[in-house]
Amino acid sequence: MKLDRPLQHELLQTLADTYPEDRSSESWDSLVNRYSYDSVRVNIFYLHEHGLVDWRVGEAGFTLRATHEGMDFLSDDGGLAAILNVLTIRFHDDTLKAMIGQKIQEADLDPADKRKFVDALRALPADATKHLAMKLLDCHVAVHEHNGIDAEIRRLHHAASCAEEGGSCVGAVRR
Repeated sequence: MKLDRPLQHELLQTLADTYPEDRSSESWDSLVNRYSYDSVRVNIFYLHEHGLVDWRVGEAGFTLRATHEGMDFLSDDGGLAAILNVLTIRFHDDTLKAMIGQKIQEADLDPADKRKFVDALRALPADATKHLAMKLLDCHVAVHEHNGIDAEIRRLHHAASCAEEGGSCVGAVRR
């Protein structure tokens, strides 16, 4: 049996129209007449397996009800799931430094330069490390990875030079 997206949408929309009430098997005659019993059954089962509909079989037939996942799926904004299922990821300063340091080590640079960059990175305070990480992310999104990271590595090299000369690394890294 073929999965049918328009049929699935119609099934969900029909259930959404009566949410939170169940729909009985008798109310599905028009869909069965248009699609086929097997097609409706397969697509209901598929939606059930994905948690979009609740399907209960009883003595008088079956009942269907849209679940909250089904209602959220139909919502243009993703429903409450879009709000409740937000994942926040926090990186600690040492983790950011390790990740950036790894990229520096993987870069096609002179080993002496790599050492300078890593040393300058280790000397950065937490706020400057966060700023550098955000700039690297901005560069990655804005341009190809190499161009953006190379520019930030050059800026980090400048910061290392400032530190060696007794200047402020933080000022050199910030734009």
